[in-house]
Amino acid sequence: MFKRLMESFDRMVGRGVIDEDFYEELEEALLQADIHIQTVQEILDELRRTVRDEKITEPAAMKERLKKSIADRFKQDRPAGLEINDTAPTLFLFVGVNGVGKTTTIAKVAHLLTKRGFKVVLAAGDTFRAAAIEQLEVWADRVGCQIVKSQPGSDASRLQDSLRRSRRNNPLKNATRTRQGHRRRNRVFACGIAMGAA
Repeated sequence: MFKRLMESFDRMVGRGVIDEDFYEELEEALLQADIHIQTVQEILDELRRTVRDEKITEPAAMKERLKKSIADRFKQDRPAGLEINDTAPTLFLFVGVNGVGKTTTIAKVAHLLTKRGFKVVLAAGDTFRAAAIEQLEVWADRVGCQIVKSQPGSDASRLQDSLRRSRRNNPLKNATRTRQGHRRRNRVFACGIAMGAA
């Protein structure tokens, strides 16, 4: 995503003119990179102000300001990492348009949590894409975790029934860890749902 955005930026500044058309093209490129409209507006306002105040005319300098503006929005106050509930279960919901890497990311997170001793259950919510459930089944098998699923083509809301069945059928008596002297079940659900492109 970021690489394509920077390639688009390079093409735009290749015209040699920083004008309103340039900013409109940049806005479109930022939106196509799946950046929220409000964030896009903030980035553009900040970039316009910086270019004006610092009298930037060189594309390389402008590109660095754009990179910084985007990177600043990824900063967070808390340490990076996954937050696990003190009481089970923890649910991670992965939502995005087709082809952005939800399934691969789910597999990576499941692998990491499984290695840390958590009992991971994958829930196949992307039931309309061809082979979506089968793809997640392959990852669940590789990672060594359970998968719950509905029938292909069914409504993703049916996952709630699947998750309930999973809880009844597998109490996970051995999936406990100690935290602050309390024993608890650490169950993590990871669910991926694809949204159609607008």
